[in-house]
This record gives sequence, structure tokens and C-alpha cells, in this order.
Amino acid sequence: MNKTNHLRVFKSQFNYYKVLTLLIAFLLFNPSISNGQLVGRIGGSVGNGFNNKKIQDLTGEDFKINENNLAWKIFAATNWKFLGVEGGYRDFGTVESTNDNGTGKSKSRGGDIYGTGTFKIAIIEIFGKAGAYFGRTKNELYDTSGVKVVDESERETSFAWGVGAGVNLGMLHVRLEYENMHISSGNLAMLSLGAGINLSKKKD
Repeated sequence: MNKTNHLRVFKSQFNYYKVLTLLIAFLLFNPSISNGQLVGRIGGSVGNGFNNKKIQDLTGEDFKINENNLAWKIFAATNWKFLGVEGGYRDFGTVESTNDNGTGKSKSRGGDIYGTGTFKIAIIEIFGKAGAYFGRTKNELYDTSGVKVVDESERETSFAWGVGAGVNLGMLHVRLEYENMHISSGNLAMLSLGAGINLSKKKD
């Protein structure tokens, strides 16, 4: 990766952490939360990570990885009526695949920022979201004798979207959601069950 790409990656990562820090600070310290005018939420989710990637070997051929594994994330969110913002950090873990040409390993993790839209029916929420995934992927490829032939790490910003449904039980929020990230080497997705704490409940 050249100097220009390093600078571009640094700027994208810096902007992500800056926005996420501001979001969390806004949730914790904005007086409108205590007045019941704003809904804030923090939480976490665990579920199945879908890893569909390609690692290019020294000959230019693609080594395909299509594996599922345990994935997790933490998130903070806020919304006004039906529009909102959500930010978080997730880890897809490490996946491994073997074929006649050798063994490939890949690890992905990163943060995300979404704009959200929510439709509410009593205690039930149905939501959709779209935004950006600021991810890091580390790929390794070994030949049939166990010699490492590829060792690469890439940071990128890519489009992300998700849909889901949740239930609010007072301060407790429970959700089921699906999220998808379109990375340069393939696709990442996550189907998860999560729980969170509602920092404030909007007054009627």
C-alpha cells in the first residue's frame, strides 16, 4: 500500500471514530434524553457471520473462502421519531478453508455508521438502515506443503445495509437483524440476536 492509500485509509478510520465518539457523547450527555425527547440505546449482538471472500494467489488465481462462524458486535444508536443514527464495532472472527491448492485464512473486523429508519407498532420496531463499513481484512494463504505464500492486510470503506425487528420492554431492547457489507474481495454478512438498554423512552 502506497503513501497515498495509507493517508486515505487513515482519514476514513479517523472520521469513523470521530463520528462514533460524538454519537456516544451525544447519547450520554445531551439533556434532551433526560427530558424524554430523544431515544438513545446501547447494546450488543451475537450471531452467525457469513464470509464470502477471494484471496488472489501468486499466479493471479482466486482462492475462494465461503465459510460461516461466530460473529459479534457492540452498538450505540439514537433516533428522532422514525429517523436515526447508529454506530458500532464488529468482529467476524477468523475463517479457514482448504482445497487442492492449499489453505486460506481470513479475519475481518471494523466499525460502521448507519442512517436508520424505524416503523413502530406499540412495543415492536421494524427497521432498515444503510451506511458505511470501515473494515480491516487480513488474509493468509498457504500452499499444500504449509508454506505461507500470501500475507496481506487491507483497510477499506464499503457500503453496508441491514434490516431487522426489535421489541422494547421498558428499558430492555431485544432485536433480530441481518446486515450486509460489500467489501472489495467479496461479501460479509451477519445474522444476529442482540439486546440493549434504552437510555430514555419518548413521552406520549
